[in-house]
Amino acid sequence: MDYNNTAQTLQDAKQARWLGFGRMWSIHPDQVDPILKAFAPASEEITKATAILLAAQAADWGPIAFEDELHDRASYRYFWGLLLKADAMHLDLPDEAQAAFFST
Repeated sequence: MDYNNTAQTLQDAKQARWLGFGRMWSIHPDQVDPILKAFAPASEEITKATAILLAAQAADWGPIAFEDELHDRASYRYFWGLLLKADAMHLDLPDEAQAAFFST
């Protein structure tokens, strides 16, 4: 394994994420940034998570239909985790998400 090949690390991490893994080990500090980049939520995912959680909040956290998909507390937990991850990684969150879920 060529741990200095960050392009390969990024490709491997993207494949791991696509396969459903939530994280990946690194054996060298040069691998950390590509792995974090691959596992970071995309802006589209953040936008969708925000919209779903705002709709759920408006429905008092009951089940909702959003873009022809049904969502309930199980999917809310997933999308909440996605927003928490984005916030922890200092990614841009929509103003609506900041105001509704992260303001103190």
